[in-house]
Amino acid sequence: MNHRNPARWKARQHGLSKRCSWRKVHLAYDESTHQILAMSLTNNDIDDASILEPLLEQIPLPIAKVAADGVYDRQKVYDSPQKRQIQALIFIKHDSSEHYCCFYRQ
Repeated sequence: MNHRNPARWKARQHGLSKRCSWRKVHLAYDESTHQILAMSLTNNDIDDASILEPLLEQIPLPIAKVAADGVYDRQKVYDSPQKRQIQALIFIKHDSSEHYCCFYRQ
């Protein structure tokens, strides 16, 4: 038995397992009306923060603020709204498993 790499031992003993993959739906919505303004469907290997720019590009309305949870706490998430004069509000809650991203109209 290889104690250094149990995954390799498991693969030798039982064969390689099929990797699980899934799709993620990213929604941008107006917090006051709950109307969906933009949507993006990605593979599980795309990080959530990289989807903000494509979501913003889909919204023709003027946006005042972007609110998101800690998953979106990346520099590119702050840079993208700033180019459009949009305020980015990132709510970091370490004890929560909820993820959200919403937009406030100007």
